[in-house]
Amino acid sequence: MTLADLHLHSTASDGSLSPAALVAGAKKAGLEVIALTDHDTVAGLPEAKTAGKSHSIRVLPGLELSAELREEVHILGYLFDCRQEGLLSLLAGIREGRQERIKRIFRRLGDLGFALDWKEVTAMARPGGSLGRPHLARLMVAKGYAASISEVFARWIGPGGPAFVPREKLHPAQAIKAIQDAGGLAFVAHPGLLQGKDTLARVLALGADGLEIYHPKHSPEQVQFFRRTAEEKGLLLSGGSDFHGFPGEILGAGAVKGNNLAWLNGTGEKGPI
Repeated sequence: MTLADLHLHSTASDGSLSPAALVAGAKKAGLEVIALTDHDTVAGLPEAKTAGKSHSIRVLPGLELSAELREEVHILGYLFDCRQEGLLSLLAGIREGRQERIKRIFRRLGDLGFALDWKEVTAMARPGGSLGRPHLARLMVAKGYAASISEVFARWIGPGGPAFVPREKLHPAQAIKAIQDAGGLAFVAHPGLLQGKDTLARVLALGADGLEIYHPKHSPEQVQFFRRTAEEKGLLLSGGSDFHGFPGEILGAGAVKGNNLAWLNGTGEKGPI
């Protein structure tokens, strides 16, 4: 039975492995289908697709868009046209907004006395990739200012921290529409992490195609609840490890099995799974 991890991040956004290394790791973990779902970028997909052919792993076009509806909501996209002009324009705007935000955080850290160089920050991300706070955090750790990325977020660049800068986010309706307009399917990511009692229902009402049922942070009870929700509303199922390469993460955790993957042949790339 096919085993797929449909939620993975590479160095094209905030993961620690290159797209090629991620594919190699997926092969070692016994996976047969994966989706590279970097945050707000598709820059890593060409490398991942090439590596997938070498390792005989099917690599799906994926994406994770950050949105907000009273709280942060993540929308996963699959099987879309990576060259669709509207999607690429949206991602370019998000990337520019991210970079401006990181520059403001960078300046605040400088005001706090941290000796950081902007070239060092940009060197932490892949060319054309999505620059984010994890890149700044990694640089802070590399320079000995903190023992871990989580410490950097907790003390300085997370909400409430002295260098924190909020950023504008898409409305979930915009994220869903952008994915669907590019011929893809939009899924609500890790719904078990949502805090609002009605947030999931409100996002699903916007026209999402599916729900990420399986995730390492979902309890067995949550998995069953989300499965029932998906069945009642006629939604597609997905699952994945949300792997970034951080300590303690397991590539393939939360993977979804083949009997839940018939939708992969329903749009975009055709072929047996």
